[in-house]
Amino acid sequence: MSENWKHDDLARDLADHLSAPNRMIWTDMQMGPSGNPRPDVYTMQKSFANPRPVSYEIKISRSDFLSDVTSAKWQSYLKFSGGVIFAVPKGLITKNDVPQECGLIVRSDAGWKTLKRERPGTGRPDFTAMMKMLIDGVDRVREKREASPRRHDLWTISESVRKDCGEDVARILRDVRGLKDHVEYQRTEAAKMRDEAACVLRDAKLEAREKAEQAKQAVLREIEGLRVEAALALGLPRDSDWRQLRYKRRNIIHLLSEQGIVQDLEQEIRNLRSILKQAAEAGEKVLAHERVREDFFEGPARSSFAPCPNGGAR
Repeated sequence: MSENWKHDDLARDLADHLSAPNRMIWTDMQMGPSGNPRPDVYTMQKSFANPRPVSYEIKISRSDFLSDVTSAKWQSYLKFSGGVIFAVPKGLITKNDVPQECGLIVRSDAGWKTLKRERPGTGRPDFTAMMKMLIDGVDRVREKREASPRRHDLWTISESVRKDCGEDVARILRDVRGLKDHVEYQRTEAAKMRDEAACVLRDAKLEAREKAEQAKQAVLREIEGLRVEAALALGLPRDSDWRQLRYKRRNIIHLLSEQGIVQDLEQEIRNLRSILKQAAEAGEKVLAHERVREDFFEGPARSSFAPCPNGGAR
């Protein structure tokens, strides 16, 4: 529950959860000179092309969260971040409470879990903010290293055990260390692939929505052009709607039917078809007669009875 966590403890726990070889993390770092926003946790990928800066806002009370949302404090982070995510203990708020543009990650006894992805933006830290994070960030790391006592890592322990217990036990410890490093590496790579897949999916959805909207607008423009053409053909103003066009069409059909124009035109068409048919039949008879005549005068019979050049018979 929320009362089991203190603000700074929850921020450090989240920073440890987000820690990865390909990611830089700052806690409670002011983004530039005095007056600029101060995210509780701020992360960036180690990438020139796609750093993906994200601001995390820690909340351990619902009243503090509602106050932040009401005052839109989180929007000040968008100048330096490509997204804003609220980080809270499990059960404090739901994803429906979070602004549409923001994400939500919750801490339970089992660890951190993302319940809602943030909407990706275009915010990036400017030069002043980058210098602030570089200078103060390096000083913080140095101070933390100097203040913390020297800890024995697994390799030091394994060397000590090797001297006391022999090479076999030391080898087992080294194998455990290697396995742990491998598991951590695979976990980091899996998280990276998951984040990249999520980005690709979001980009694909945005592209699909954009293409669908473009196709919709093209169809609407085509329909609008047809409406204008129909209005002009019916003698109506260009801005006449489809209801007016249908009303005008019904009136024209009714008027033509009342005056008998349609029936007269149909009868004239039938008469013309009959005349054309009779003319075609007469033409066929003439052509047949001509073919008979040509065969008679131009065939072998004509050559047999043709007069001689001197006027006498052959």
